[in-house]
Amino acid sequence: MPSGEILLVPEWNGALQWEGKVYRGSFLLRPISSSRFHVLNIVSLEDYVAGVLPTEMGSRAPLEALKAQAICARTYAVAQMKERARSGFDAYADVRDQVYGGVHKNPIFDRATRETRGTLLIHKTQPFKTYFHSTCGGGTESVLSWKGDPNIQPLSGSRCPSCSHAKWFRWTTPLTRKEVSTALASRTNNQEVQQLKIREWNNQNRIETILIVTQQNQKITISGTEFRSLLGPNKIRSTRWTVTPTPTGWSLLGKGWGHGVGLCQEGAMGFAKQGAGFQQILSRYYPGANLEEKYR
Repeated sequence: MPSGEILLVPEWNGALQWEGKVYRGSFLLRPISSSRFHVLNIVSLEDYVAGVLPTEMGSRAPLEALKAQAICARTYAVAQMKERARSGFDAYADVRDQVYGGVHKNPIFDRATRETRGTLLIHKTQPFKTYFHSTCGGGTESVLSWKGDPNIQPLSGSRCPSCSHAKWFRWTTPLTRKEVSTALASRTNNQEVQQLKIREWNNQNRIETILIVTQQNQKITISGTEFRSLLGPNKIRSTRWTVTPTPTGWSLLGKGWGHGVGLCQEGAMGFAKQGAGFQQILSRYYPGANLEEKYR
């Protein structure tokens, strides 16, 4: 590449392809070294939202649930834009922000986006980070237990009676002493883990702290969130579980998948199948927030 940035713009109403995926808008290639560059997709907010829906919720979702997800995706993006104003880009295209997959052929995603165009969730005149997750397991979580974000009412947690149909509403995970010891090696100075005990739960029955006891009787306290991160979020699907010792390690019996903050996607789908509109869905998961149409 020559020095400087390169802007790739498709002719007329065309699209661009990168690593097998098709994208609306244009590509900005930004060099970061002599042999590497970042690919930035410059795209309208509404096209971005339509590209989030297939990867974050999927076509099995009812239309009203997709509308709720579209408003969440749009609001999160607007709030994140302000936070990243000096970063040179607005959002990662993966789980660090929202999973964005570009153009998909199913027209339901464009419809859900079009029928909520310009609508944001607002708390005290401002959009906020409308977090969401797969399955809450019966109740959503306060953002304080997961991140250091401001403790606002819409992210304070709420009851969710409509995700019990979900695949990961309940789950069991076996853990061996070896895999736990390997995962926690940086916290235990490579000592073997002998005991795993839950010390504290919060009021949503999610784990606040865990006591780790090593073979040398070293006692270490870590948060439930850190434990999940070290073992892997696809193995420890949430921080809502109980533990039972086994001959080779432990067995975890858990509920839900994800951090538990904001919209429960499976709950939103279940609620929509019961006849709820997107307004009802959003008022359940973001209590105290208002819907406002900022543009058409």
